Amino acid sequence: MTHPASLAVVDLNSRRPNDTSERRAVVLDNGLEALLISDPSLRKSSAALAVATGALEDPESRQGLAHFLEHMLFLGTERFPDPQGYKRLLAEHQGAGNAYTTGDHTNYQFEVNHAGFEEALERFSQFFTAPLFTEELTERELNAVFSEHRKNLHNDDRRRQMVEWALHREGHPRRKFSTGNEETLGGVTREELLRFYREQYSANMMKLCVLSNRDPDSLERLVREHFAAIPNNGRAAHIYSPKVFAEDELPDLVCIRPISERRRLKLVFAVPPTRIFWRAKPGRMLNALLGHEGAGSLLARLKRENLATELSASLGNMTWIGYLEVRLDLTETGLARIDRVFELFFAYVEMLQREGLKKRFFNEEKTIFELDYFFRDHEEGMWTAASLAADMLHYPALEVEQRRSLAVKYDPELFRHYVSYLQPQRMRAVLVAPGVPVDRVEPYYGTEYSRRPLNDAELAAAERGASGVNRDLFHYPEANPFIPTDLSLLRNGSEVGPHPLLQDERGVVWFEQDRRFGLPKANLALLLHSPAMVRSARSAVVATLYADALNETLREWNYMVRMAGLLLRVEYDERGLLLNLEGYSQKFPELIRALAPRLGRIAISEQSFAELRETLRRDLANVVHEEAYRQTLGELNWLLSPHAIHYRRLEPLIADVTLEEVREFAREGLRRTALEGVVYGNLDAGELRRSLEELFAAVAEEALPVAERKAHTAEVVFPGDRAWAHRFSTATNNSCWMLVASLGAGSPRGEALARLGATLLKAPFFGDMRTRQQLGYVVFCGARTGRRSDSLYFLIQSGQYGAAELRQRADDWLREFVPGLAALEEERFAQAKAELIVDLEQEEVDMRARLRRLDYECLVLGGDFQWQQKVVAALRELTLEEVTTALTQLLVGERRGSLSLYYDAAGGAASVPPEFLIADAEKFRSGLPVRP
Repeated sequence: MTHPASLAVVDLNSRRPNDTSERRAVVLDNGLEALLISDPSLRKSSAALAVATGALEDPESRQGLAHFLEHMLFLGTERFPDPQGYKRLLAEHQGAGNAYTTGDHTNYQFEVNHAGFEEALERFSQFFTAPLFTEELTERELNAVFSEHRKNLHNDDRRRQMVEWALHREGHPRRKFSTGNEETLGGVTREELLRFYREQYSANMMKLCVLSNRDPDSLERLVREHFAAIPNNGRAAHIYSPKVFAEDELPDLVCIRPISERRRLKLVFAVPPTRIFWRAKPGRMLNALLGHEGAGSLLARLKRENLATELSASLGNMTWIGYLEVRLDLTETGLARIDRVFELFFAYVEMLQREGLKKRFFNEEKTIFELDYFFRDHEEGMWTAASLAADMLHYPALEVEQRRSLAVKYDPELFRHYVSYLQPQRMRAVLVAPGVPVDRVEPYYGTEYSRRPLNDAELAAAERGASGVNRDLFHYPEANPFIPTDLSLLRNGSEVGPHPLLQDERGVVWFEQDRRFGLPKANLALLLHSPAMVRSARSAVVATLYADALNETLREWNYMVRMAGLLLRVEYDERGLLLNLEGYSQKFPELIRALAPRLGRIAISEQSFAELRETLRRDLANVVHEEAYRQTLGELNWLLSPHAIHYRRLEPLIADVTLEEVREFAREGLRRTALEGVVYGNLDAGELRRSLEELFAAVAEEALPVAERKAHTAEVVFPGDRAWAHRFSTATNNSCWMLVASLGAGSPRGEALARLGATLLKAPFFGDMRTRQQLGYVVFCGARTGRRSDSLYFLIQSGQYGAAELRQRADDWLREFVPGLAALEEERFAQAKAELIVDLEQEEVDMRARLRRLDYECLVLGGDFQWQQKVVAALRELTLEEVTTALTQLLVGERRGSLSLYYDAAGGAASVPPEFLIADAEKFRSGLPVRP
């Protein structure tokens, strides 16, 4: 068979499948460039504006000012002074908005139902025309920035990043602290904000991207009408020095002590930006080879010598420089033998320099780039707009997608040129590990670190590797057999819509052949039930290590699968073993058949297993360092899931599990099993069924009876006779409070009420807790819905106030605001319902979303495909009086059947909840009924 890399697999001049979009680029008289994407298939309208100014432009005396300005633009304009008006509009139209600040640009984005788009776009445009920057809001929003910084103080990635920035060459703007805190922004005035805004925010340095179902002429009219007034002050593009490191300081080793348990080494090289060379994609080619995980790769050798467990490579482009970074998770041996890690890395680089960029490898990558570009999933929403707007700062508007996605020129000399920058003398190594020697403290995060030149042994090892003495250890990746060659679409079969493909004693698997997206792809989610995985905490640990060991066994084979556009994941699930497969459909049945016999074989060394065990222990130990709100959500999931086992019970059991025990589990754990899953895509039903039957036959000796299968998304039912509270604390410096107010067992009316309640409460709750009272940076309100139960939830994380205080503030607001919903204008209430109905009736945007919908309707609802329509019908019937009464009963007063979670910051006083405090949560939940 002709190798796929030599085939012209797609015609890039033809229209993509199901592409109904039209694109137009316009430049307004003020110099602002806009990309208009008109597409009738879009579910929502969205827009993003990128400004070519970021944190590098912060004044030395006001570091964080660009980030603070980003915050302030949301808080009222001359035409729309209400600081909550924009967020309220987005919420009422089922939308969302956000922004971010990087070193060289700032990006603002939103998405909204089509009916609210024109008003949202008008309000959005005023951010860049006439913001208010009132004194009151300036002072108030400073607290939000300070709170954002406080929540990041224990974030090891932020801490490491700031140290790396601080060690840039003296005088380089990359050294600046981009977030801002009390020291750098304290006392900042409206005049300072206005001066920065007027100097830096110029229309000629802005790129706008708009996606909507409106026609191109309408979009152009809207953009010209609303964005033409943005001032153009003629500002030139910012140019920064590419000399980011002091040459006399390299090569060096930066050592950083983390808060969490980690052993990570990063090798950093400054290289020229690669965007100008988009045709050849030297950075993507280099990343693919350095990060390869197959036979002959750098990672394969590091693992064989027990030096590292994971490796990834990336080349990140700024406007002035590219940072090529290779990140490694080290073993204890690797931590002690960094010199050997350096030697092997530069030996692999020497192989790349010697062998160059092989035409066959380039063609494989080029083919996958083309396939992924031409057959990419449907794209929409504010993050799609944000990504396009950001890249418009560097590429012509109508060529952004092609230039960032495709490779069209084989240029081995350019590849060698970039490899030539990877020399020992140009390397900065950053080691993050407990106990490393430190002699300095970074002032903004309090991170302990040190910096020293490479010692003689380390430098000699690096140079030895670069000399070529280890050239027999590595070789180029083999040809990839999984690249698809047949991209035809299947239209056979009489079944239309989802139907059981397999439904007997072996289990149930639903299938729907793609008739909507027109892509040669498929998605599968398949559970292999195993009671052996959930008998006890120890069996859960064994099962988790089995999944990890299986993935390690499959790593080199699976990496080739992944590089061919197929994603295969094997994961431990509370009910069994979960298999996920997505990507090009041609190889689906083949991969299922190939995977089947591998599920029972664990082929790793004792050494590798010891590292997997240590990684699991470290991951569980690090949970206590996650952000408070993430821990709170995790605690909630444990409290409500009858199959879950708390991580604190698992960690002490890990050390005693042996490789032989895991191998025995691989042989025996799935012998009594049942299949449960959903499949969607471009697949032949008969061939798919046969591959699933072969999978079952390969692993199972008998089918697991229905009575022994754990229910899908079962949930613990909290008694409705009182309000309950769960209090806990770990190691994080922020507090958190969360309320889950239950509407009872899941029903169409309960889901409608929960969703509508969240729509009406989300924006005002955020506006009061986050913006007016400045309680904390993280504030959520939303709905938890499903067949098991429906509820509303509220969450606040704070670095200043305790959990009990957060609860009291929220309660005061709920008591005042919720009954006041009765005074809401009927027009606004009707509009909120109408926009929610529009959202619910939208079709899924891609195969992944369709699979999630099938999983819910087929497996949770048992084939009830009318559930959504029932929710919409219930929503139409709800009156304002009913909603106000129901929400008042639910959220004001005794709140029977509710659950409040109190996370107390480390070292702080314990909260005293007014609800009934659960003394022993483990014992309490084990005695509660379960809603199957």
